[in-house]
Amino acid sequence: MNVDIRMIPHCEQRYDTSGDWWWEGDTLHVRVSALPGANGWKQSMCVAIHELTEALLCRARGIKESQVDAFDLGAGKRLDEPGDDPREPYRRKHRAAYVPETFLADAFDIDWKAYGDALGKLHWKPKRRKRRRS
Repeated sequence: MNVDIRMIPHCEQRYDTSGDWWWEGDTLHVRVSALPGANGWKQSMCVAIHELTEALLCRARGIKESQVDAFDLGAGKRLDEPGDDPREPYRRKHRAAYVPETFLADAFDIDWKAYGDALGKLHWKPKRRKRRRS
């Protein structure tokens, strides 16, 4: 198994989320939004550890990425945090992923409220495509 974790501009996420994961064969890809400021990289890595944990727990329990995406991009699209919704197939795994996330935030001396505020300020804007001239 390989794991590929990258910080990317928020506008490059597949949808309006601070963290995303998917499998390609035996490689787990994790993408987290790059947060601004001196502590931005630390905050982004807190998101990364959450996504890594969630993805591994889902795989261990037989929850497929397609099930997670179907909810997140469907009914969950209108929710602030789809993984906390009781209808979500990966809810327990999502909630368990808060443990290493909060541990790392504490170890980095990150104020939890400031962290939440930074995540709340992210706004997804799809990349603009250049118009082709006719």
